[in-house]
Amino acid sequence: MRKNWMVILCILALAACLYADGKSIAKYPGVTVRSLVTGTTTHGTNGLYFGPDGYLYVASNGGNEILVLDPNSGQIQRRIGPDRGVASPDDLTFGPDGMLYFTAFFSGEVRKINPADPGATAVTIASGLPGVNPITFSDDGR
Repeated sequence: MRKNWMVILCILALAACLYADGKSIAKYPGVTVRSLVTGTTTHGTNGLYFGPDGYLYVASNGGNEILVLDPNSGQIQRRIGPDRGVASPDDLTFGPDGMLYFTAFFSGEVRKINPADPGATAVTIASGLPGVNPITFSDDGR
């Protein structure tokens, strides 16, 4: 298994050396590198949940934010970030009260926020839960 990872790392390193600004480097004639897909503006996405407003909420752990996406256009409508108390969100869900609940993976907390209120700040409702993940509500709202 270790050898497989070493081979993969070597291939990735070679590809990184050959690829610059979307073009192949001339000193390697006959080698062409092309993008299969473009990158995204999200970093470390994990949790996904459709909100009551019809938007897709995406927990971006590496980006320290929750993204609100329009599922029809794919466009980011809003970003809920550290300025509103969001840190390392890993998973998320909506509660029966309409609040957005999310796990803060690295701090070991569960937080909630009103996503519709641009002035709202996340409130910690549980702590001391290292690596907390995932989160959901039962059918009866617990």
